[in-house]
Amino acid sequence: MRSKLHYYLRFIFGLTRSEIHGFSILILLILAWFAISEFQDFQNEKEQALNFNPSYYESKLDSLLIKQQFYKKHFAAKYQLYTHSIKSTPFAYSTYSKEAKKSHRPSQVILDINSADSLQWIALPGIGPAFAKRILAYREKLGGFYSVNQLKEVYGIDSLWVNAQMKNLQTGQGVYRKLSLQKTEWKDFRHPYLPYSQAKIYLSYRKQHPEVNTFQDLDKILLLDKNIWNKLRPYLD
Repeated sequence: MRSKLHYYLRFIFGLTRSEIHGFSILILLILAWFAISEFQDFQNEKEQALNFNPSYYESKLDSLLIKQQFYKKHFAAKYQLYTHSIKSTPFAYSTYSKEAKKSHRPSQVILDINSADSLQWIALPGIGPAFAKRILAYREKLGGFYSVNQLKEVYGIDSLWVNAQMKNLQTGQGVYRKLSLQKTEWKDFRHPYLPYSQAKIYLSYRKQHPEVNTFQDLDKILLLDKNIWNKLRPYLD
């Protein structure tokens, strides 16, 4: 074992004979230092055990027990007095509790989706500045909402959110800008629900048949998509 260690130190690590002796002495000194430290710790523990005075600690323990019993009796008496006072006035306590709950109950705010500004939209949970801006822009393009469900058409808004907030939203005055079947010009006859091709067909027909006065008159135009115009009907005047 010793010869192998000597071989590794001299030929593997490249140590000279004097360096090996110095390394060995260093290891021995380190081991001696650890041994002395352990011996000193053992002596200190032994001296503490010999100098232990049980009577001193017993007196301390007795004083702590006496204090514990005093505080236990003191707080027990206060607790009985407090519980007795509560039981003797159940009506006042229950009334206070109900009033406190009512005062902390949040009041529900009904939002008019056709008149609310961006700050009112941001106050709703789940609506940030970007969503508020999209809602206002889409409302302006439509000319107003006639149903709360139309909010689901705004890009990025989840239909589940709309369903959850349905009871807190209302349409107010509803649609505030309509398209006149007789008077609206080409430049004004634009709507998110109305494709360009359908508008072109209608305006071409109206140019030749000015007698189109009501929504039922649209049935005379065979090329019109009735589903599109039925969806657009709340915005027609």
